[in-house]
Amino acid sequence: MTTASCRRAIAIALLSAVVAPTACKKSPSPPPPPQQAAAAPPTTGSAQHDSAAQPPDWLDHPQASPGTTVLTAIDPKTLSQSEVRFGVAPKRSPDVEYQPDVILMEHGDQAIRAAAGDGMSWTFDANAPNVSEFQEGKIVFATGRAVGRILALKRDGSSVTAILGPVQLTDVIRNGRFIMDQSVDADKMITYVAPNYPGLQDTTSPTRPASLDGTSAGGEEPVIVSTVGDTRTLGSAQQAPALPNVQNPLPSPQQTIGAIPSVNADDDNLKLKPVASNSGVGLQYYYTPPSGVSATASGTVTLHTPHVRCVFQIRNGSVDSAGISIEGAAGVHLRLDSHSSTTTFVNMHVQHWVPVDFSIPLAGPVPLALTFATMFNVNSGFSAKSTIMVAEGEYNFGGKIWAGRAGGRWSIATPAEPTTVTDLTESLSNVSVGITSFTMAFAIRALVGLGAFGFNTGVYASVRFGGSLLASPTEGFSCRQATLGVFLDSGIGWQTPGWVATAINFFLKPLTGHAIDAVGDLTAAKPANLFNYGRQIPDGCSSPVKKT
Repeated sequence: MTTASCRRAIAIALLSAVVAPTACKKSPSPPPPPQQAAAAPPTTGSAQHDSAAQPPDWLDHPQASPGTTVLTAIDPKTLSQSEVRFGVAPKRSPDVEYQPDVILMEHGDQAIRAAAGDGMSWTFDANAPNVSEFQEGKIVFATGRAVGRILALKRDGSSVTAILGPVQLTDVIRNGRFIMDQSVDADKMITYVAPNYPGLQDTTSPTRPASLDGTSAGGEEPVIVSTVGDTRTLGSAQQAPALPNVQNPLPSPQQTIGAIPSVNADDDNLKLKPVASNSGVGLQYYYTPPSGVSATASGTVTLHTPHVRCVFQIRNGSVDSAGISIEGAAGVHLRLDSHSSTTTFVNMHVQHWVPVDFSIPLAGPVPLALTFATMFNVNSGFSAKSTIMVAEGEYNFGGKIWAGRAGGRWSIATPAEPTTVTDLTESLSNVSVGITSFTMAFAIRALVGLGAFGFNTGVYASVRFGGSLLASPTEGFSCRQATLGVFLDSGIGWQTPGWVATAINFFLKPLTGHAIDAVGDLTAAKPANLFNYGRQIPDGCSSPVKKT
């Protein structure tokens, strides 16, 4: 075979190996890489909505008019043990009108006896106030986390267990205006873990529970973050075994996070380690099956002195206006270190909504919280044994991320021209006798609202980013390609990916006879493309063959 024909064959093979990574929300996958990858640096994506350089004044400088509830972060050290474990109870207020059919429990945290590891089952003291009112179909508002529609109910002597399904903000609140203007302080975060959340089941065995440390776990685990130099924990959160010695994707924070438990899944082949600090929020995962492709990877939204503003107003059970602004959302960072077996291997295809909430409780009659959550998806396309692929990329787009809706229209910011900190293609190294490809996607969501895990409801903004890596055989014509797409999802309501909804319904149907929808947005903007990156080294090495 001639050198030219060899190059042509490798180019065709590389293009055919690309698999687009799956992400979250209604558009489950970032667009596939273009036929001709663009040269670095990254480029700003075309706006899909009316956008402006700055948020509207009502979002950038929220004003507390009469009747407004001002939300401020609560120091977790001032909360009772039941409030940390189960959430803060709601209060009645002249500034907030609740829906008439909501069972409002002003001492709900004290009425709760346990929260199950599935994140949806709550056990109450049967003799506590309001518990006698429980009926299937009614909405319980016990705390900012224990809120939802009763899908199933079991009374057993002195206890009552309810499975709570998702609700909208407008199912709970009829009238109210809320504003928040708050710096994100990692020292005020509480971490909640649901080790048996249905969205974390082994993909080959939907009934197998996940666990915190490879053991069968009990209830939801809260962990309060540390004060400087002193880690405090409440509840019975377990410590994970030592993780592989890999570089943390975030700079050393000024203040440390307390003992955030890792979560094991997929027959203990997968360890998920969420990370959060004043420098960013993201996820590390460690996939180490006995045979196949092993990978250590991370995806984070890097932050610099993050600050969140949020405004929403509900009138007569409908959202009048809403918006969220995040300053210091500086960029995204991906890292991969993967290896295939020296004997036999099976490529990896893993996706999970991570049942870990980083939550900052907010003071007010409605116990809202600022909550961060993550999901990820990875797929490998190794064609040979004994393959090694390593890559890292970091891109900053600076300024503010914001999205707002008023007058029936959404407006979304378009970030400044992104800059390259670490080039994904230049960092890509590969040792293989075959074609190698790897795709990965992450989503990091910030939400101001109610609920827990996949059923959080409120005003949200989610940065979703996915990339693909391709490389030719080491001994062949050298060719490396990397692509990256970054998107902003925003809306008002609750959302959970469709494949998570399938797992939840597998769990719910035998117990309740009910099924949930994958997405329950009151209103949502179309995904906005923040920026795209694509590069080949050497230029054009994986371009399609031109027809003559």
